[in-house]
Amino acid sequence: MFLIDTATREGMSGAPVIARSFGIYQCKDGSSVHHGQLANRFLGVYSGRYIGENESEIQIGRVWNSSLLEEVAAGNTKGSYDLV
Repeated sequence: MFLIDTATREGMSGAPVIARSFGIYQCKDGSSVHHGQLANRFLGVYSGRYIGENESEIQIGRVWNSSLLEEVAAGNTKGSYDLV
């Protein structure tokens, strides 16, 4: 899981999280690709948020990483994941 700075609403859990860039983007292996086109990369699935006492305060979203989703889809049981 990783955290993102976001302003979301209730009911968005399960939504795909996409990184969108134009011109330069970083590959999974750490290398950079320079191009003149729009690039999208699937990062994971949004799973909720941490908010302050009211919704106008800072909100931090939780995202399940795409690698975990691939592992679950493959039926593997490697690792231990805290769902709290």
